[in-house]
Amino acid sequence: AMLDPLTGLPNKALLHHELQTAIACIANEDDCVVLMFLDLDEFKRINDTLGHIQGDELLKIVAARLINSVREMDTVFRQGGDEFLILLRMVRDQQEVSNVIHRIFSALQHPVVLGSHKLIVTTSIGLAYCNTSNMRAEELIQHADLAMYQAKSAGRSNYRVFSEEMLNQANNRLMIAQNIEAAINKEQLVLFLQPIVELHEAKLK
Repeated sequence: AMLDPLTGLPNKALLHHELQTAIACIANEDDCVVLMFLDLDEFKRINDTLGHIQGDELLKIVAARLINSVREMDTVFRQGGDEFLILLRMVRDQQEVSNVIHRIFSALQHPVVLGSHKLIVTTSIGLAYCNTSNMRAEELIQHADLAMYQAKSAGRSNYRVFSEEMLNQANNRLMIAQNIEAAINKEQLVLFLQPIVELHEAKLK
């Protein structure tokens, strides 16, 4: 029940347990836990084009490459679909994180052969740091998820580190969406059409 049946990786249920345990073991500010949230770029297009069987084979290959890219004390999880999470334990140097990111990008640069197709897979990575035992696992996952979407919006094969500004922007977008929905339900929005006219010929554009 704790393993992903496709890749054999620990699944989302085990992620929460392992992540909460790692956070609880943080003794001081020099001891850090880092969560990496990975989403494969354009995986849906690959899945739709080659089919789910080839898509599943690609996920298994990516899972194996991720395992070979992390340190011995780290754990790779599959959340579902094309989303993977990596828990980096006992991080005391930023260079350790940079090395893991470099190895991941390097490993994925090697072409994947699926039948008659040769693909290069890229991923967008979000990172969230935790150096306090007071943080909840769900909160750290949310932070890494937000950073991943920032990386994806910046282009393929990118990574971003979570910041409080990302959380504020997400909260603002949610508030605006809720306000718009409430305004629609209360019929408070009115549509006006503004014609654009070419002055020289007095014609509508």
